[in-house]
Parts: sequence; structure tokens; C-alpha cells
Amino acid sequence: MVIVHIDAGDRHHELTARDIAAPHRLVESLADLLQTLQAPQQDLIEAVVLDVSATPAQDCAGAAPVSNQIAVLRSAAPDAAIVALVAPGDAATARQALDAGAARCVEKNSCYPATLSGLLDGLSHARRQIDAALDAMTAAWAAQLSRRNNEREDHLQRVTSLTLRVAQTMGISADELRYIRYGALLHDLGKLAVPESILAKPGPLTDDEWRIVLTHPEHARQMLSAVPHLSRAIDIPYAHHERWDGTGYPRGLRGEQIPLAARIFAVVDVWDTLCSDRPYRKRWSPERVREHVRALAGTSFDPAVVDAFLKVLDQLD
Repeated sequence: MVIVHIDAGDRHHELTARDIAAPHRLVESLADLLQTLQAPQQDLIEAVVLDVSATPAQDCAGAAPVSNQIAVLRSAAPDAAIVALVAPGDAATARQALDAGAARCVEKNSCYPATLSGLLDGLSHARRQIDAALDAMTAAWAAQLSRRNNEREDHLQRVTSLTLRVAQTMGISADELRYIRYGALLHDLGKLAVPESILAKPGPLTDDEWRIVLTHPEHARQMLSAVPHLSRAIDIPYAHHERWDGTGYPRGLRGEQIPLAARIFAVVDVWDTLCSDRPYRKRWSPERVREHVRALAGTSFDPAVVDAFLKVLDQLD
């Protein structure tokens, strides 16, 4: 989806509404634009079009309102391309917009609706190519993780699917769900940096070996930070071992300091692990796991997440 802001007084407004077809959305004020960005979205926001054709590059006090507007949009929709509509010949405002992070500028002349429509089609195509590349990279990493951790890939699919269900129940936006999916699939990515001799060791680990294992969230953070389009997927791999009471690792985060995605995944991961057979124990009954999860609310787990998780389980039964 593309959100397009056009001044309601624009004489080309009706033409633009005809050219910018659904599922794109038109708004008529900056306030409406921000409200739309802050609302839960059913579709990913691919681009935001901001009409700055009546906004000077700088006001009389030397401030940069165009830069400020784009900074707000980048914060509200960090993954969306921003296109600025500028007045014909206004090179100063165009430069201000590009310097502030706009992907493109389009002059708002009589032909701009067709120009804008073509540009948005190109941006959508580029986004699909990026998404396909990220999906392929994530799938390859996830398969390698399953082999190294001696886990079946259906475990990854189950915890990812259930994490997304709980996240949707808690009102997380479609943009964030995309990265929660990547983070859930790659939750143990940092274990690629842990020697296989430790991961596959049949007996108890030594203190030194445990210290190496406990570094895997930091390794995950470093690996994902190096891939710009995956940096927003860090929360689960980096923080799903944190605990609500602050006794987790690697940073000892407490309560809502822990990213919500990681709080959700922590519950789902324990659920799926205990409901599955392991070489060292048989699976628990679903009723026993429910009681175990409920008992950990307020210590290991966020009580609100536990409530949402149990409601999702009730819906799936």
C-alpha cells in the first residue's frame, strides 16, 4: 500500500485520485497522514507521498520544515520510501527533501499524476525484489540453523506462525509483523558463531562452554546489523532470552524494556519446546504446559503476553 498526501485545494486532486488507484490511500492533510501511519495497517506501507509544494525549504527563522516533516514520516514508517511533491522549479525544497531522506522528488505540474503513478509502480516492483531476496536469505539461514541445532524445520515454522498470531492479537502492525517473522525464523542465528562441538555435546556443558553459548544473542545482533534490510528483525534473536523480572541475558532487561516481539516469542518458544519430544524427556501434555506458562507470568514472562497467548490457544483448539 502507498499512502499519498495531496493538499485538498489542489486543482489536480481529482485527477490524482483517479490515477492513484486502490489499494493506495489518499489523505488531505499532514495530520491525516500521520494518523493513517499510526493506525494498525492490514497491508505493508511501501511508500509515502508527501506534498510539500506549498512548503518553503526554510522558514523565516531559518528552520527547515520540509526536513522536519520528512523526519517525522521516516520515524512513523521507517521502511517506506518517501516521495516528495515539490512546486515546479523549486530546486531548494527538492534538495532539502532529498537531503532529509526522500527517495525521490516529483515536480507538481499538470503531468505529475501520471509521473507519480509510474514511479510508485517502480517502487512497488523494487520492494517485491527486496522482499524476495530477504525471504531467500532468511530461508537459507533457517535451514542451516535447523541442521546445526538438530531441530526439525517444522519447529521453526510452528513457533513463527504462533508468534505472528499472538502479535496480531496484540495489535502489532503489518510492517512490524514482517520483521517479527524474520526474527522468529532466525531466533538462534547467533548459534552459527558457536562451535559445533559445544552445540552437539551429549553431556553437560562446562562453565566456559556455557559462557560461549550465552554470547549467541550478541552474535545475532552483529550479524543482522550488517544487513540493512534485516536490522529491524534484531529484537527476537537479541532479546528472547531476557526475562520479565530482569534475570535473563544478555542485557538483564526488565519488564517493558524487553521488546514486545521478544516477549511474545519467549512464551511461544517455551510452549513449543515443552510440547515436543526431546532426547532427554518426553513431551508434556498441553494442559501441563498451559499451567507452566501461566505460572511463569510475572517472572519469566510478560503477564499481558501470557494472557494473549492463552487466548490464541483457545481459538486454535
